[in-house]
Amino acid sequence: MKITKAVGKFLGVSGDRSAPPPRYLALADGLTVTETHAEAWYVLSSSNTDLMSETARDAEHDQASSALARILAGQDCHLRILWSPLNAADYRVEAEELFTAGDFAAWADARVERLDDLALSQRQLLLGVRIQERSGQTQARSRSGVQDAFGIRKTGIPQRELARLDALARRLGRQLETTPWRAKPAPVEVLAWMIAREQHRATSLPTPNSAGVISGAKLAALTRGRVVPYPDHVRVMDAQGEVAAWTSVLTMDSFPEEMESPGPGSGCGRSARSRTYPSTTRTASTPMFRSSPSTPNRPCASRSCTGATR
Repeated sequence: MKITKAVGKFLGVSGDRSAPPPRYLALADGLTVTETHAEAWYVLSSSNTDLMSETARDAEHDQASSALARILAGQDCHLRILWSPLNAADYRVEAEELFTAGDFAAWADARVERLDDLALSQRQLLLGVRIQERSGQTQARSRSGVQDAFGIRKTGIPQRELARLDALARRLGRQLETTPWRAKPAPVEVLAWMIAREQHRATSLPTPNSAGVISGAKLAALTRGRVVPYPDHVRVMDAQGEVAAWTSVLTMDSFPEEMESPGPGSGCGRSARSRTYPSTTRTASTPMFRSSPSTPNRPCASRSCTGATR
């Protein structure tokens, strides 16, 4: 058995690579539920550190790090830094709220038109926390095989369980909301967009039902396809079995104890901006970490690699 595992590990087909892909059962505000586990997802706020002194910046980092170490001790977390198209129309809405004098509507329209021409992106900061295990991978795989054989696969989740998971996610969200991260439950539309982006789906996003939940056929259509892992990349297949994208995966399993951010010489953001990518490539930073009260991880350090952030 050990020899078989060693050979499988050498070929890159052992461990998590042999696990089935997650089968999503439901999406709700701040919550994703699969056959095996449930995760709470939050939208994080950022702060501009350009005008902060070094002392203030260090204090900001320490407060953010200690908050995670205190609230998420021992939890499996997933920090996602994604980029979405900038909605220039929001600029006009903000202008109407901020200005009243002069012909501000005319120059607001001019700036909206300019933003559309630039096709800028806006950053989305998302934090996922695994809040409950629903079943083991082996159990889920065997159950799925039997259900597929008889054509009785369940694609939903009991309302009572969904309500209990929603309460857990909101309770954790209230604790994170009072920290420098100012976390708020991610809207279900954002979670649907996040999954569609990961699956490289170009179709329109599903709409939630009257209870604010996406499940059943709508969710199945969003996630239909396959992700085939290779030693240096993963290949994303669409619902028709065609290759939708090739994606490289770079892991960040730890963070340095000390990091000069931004500061001279720490040009991670500058290096990222100087790289050129093919037009079909989309980049995202998704560090995964486990928070520990004794040796807290510092995902806040990675946030400063994306610009003027906390």
